Order: sequence, then structure tokens, then C-alpha cells
Amino acid sequence: MKNKITLSTLLLLMCTFKLQALNIQWQTELPLGTQIDFSVAGINGSAVAFDSDSDTLYWIGTDGNMLATIPNFTNNPSESADTPLLVSDTILIIPIFSDFDGVATKIITKTDSSYSIETISGVPHQDEALQTSFPFFLVENGLLLTQYRIPSSSTPQTTSVTMVPANAVVIPAAHQGNVTIELQSSADLVEWISVLPGSYSPTNEARFFRVKATTEN
Repeated sequence: MKNKITLSTLLLLMCTFKLQALNIQWQTELPLGTQIDFSVAGINGSAVAFDSDSDTLYWIGTDGNMLATIPNFTNNPSESADTPLLVSDTILIIPIFSDFDGVATKIITKTDSSYSIETISGVPHQDEALQTSFPFFLVENGLLLTQYRIPSSSTPQTTSVTMVPANAVVIPAAHQGNVTIELQSSADLVEWISVLPGSYSPTNEARFFRVKATTEN
């Protein structure tokens, strides 16, 4: 039944993204006998999977290699979508349920060759979940975990655009014939006279300038 639900979810995702090519980020196979009870994709392509039968948490890196196998993880990670949860290749923040202590949060930090675990009472609460939107989803098929990268349909297509100021004079590319560029000045924006570029002293009245382009016959 679990595989059927997973397949339906995959088909729904494929339809949602208009059958764009789904890129496989990585695939990894868990040890024989593993019973996956909980798994989640990370914000950067990492993932975790939990086996309650062996109380083992599998921490998988962005390349599909095992970052850490954490035994004696005796408290079930929360599967509530409303509970903040963070998964990356450097830190895990996982709310758990304890028969003795109620709810708590495990913070697991990756070191060079090992990891450290800190347990704090309660669960993190904030306006937004720690892990909200990310371009990955994880598919379980027996012992095989496949991490997919979701194609982004919201990424705008970049096009080379030349921004032209409103007061600029432009000679179009491949324009036929010569163009005369003329600097003009006016005191009333009605009568314009040709002037030369250079330095102008202040006067008792405003002086306006414009550039005029005239196609030569």
C-alpha cells in the first residue's frame, strides 16, 4: 500500500510540473532488513530515514553517501507537517515524542568524522517552519531511496535587454543613411537653436538643452 501511495504522489507531482524532466539527485540502498518508518528530503539534497524496529536514524548526504548511522535513536521523530523540522548535510533539528519526557527536540550536528547530539525540552516554535520550500522530494521503494530534484517552473527566463533612458537619442542598428546629431538650446521650450557642447555660464533665466537626430537625405 505504501508503494502505491508513493507512486500516486510521484504521478501527481509529474502532472503538477507539466511532465518536465525530473532529475535524480542520487539513489542509495539502506541495509538489508531496514524498515523505513519516516523519511524526509533535506533543504539542500540531503535526507534522513528512520527505522523504529532497530531505533536507527540514517543521515544521507547531498551525494547519496551515508553521512552517519545513528543507533539508539529511541524516540520517534515527529511526522506532523505542522512541526518545524530541519534537515541538511550539516545539522538536523528533529522534534521527537518521548514516553517519559513528552515532546523534545534533538539537534544533531555533523563534525569532520562524527556527530554530536543535544536534546532540549519542547519543540521549536516560530512563525514559519524551519524547512519550508525546497526543490527536492524523496521516494521510497523497499530499501531503495531516490532523491529527485523538482524542476523549477517559476525561475524566470533571462533575456538580454538594453535599457534606454527616456531622454536618449538612439540610432537603430543597420539604419539606412547617415544621421546628424545636433545639440540645441532653448529658454522657453518652444524656440530651439543649435549650440555647441561645452561650458555654459549661469544666466538670469533657465536654459534647456536637447539632442536632435535628423536623417540625412
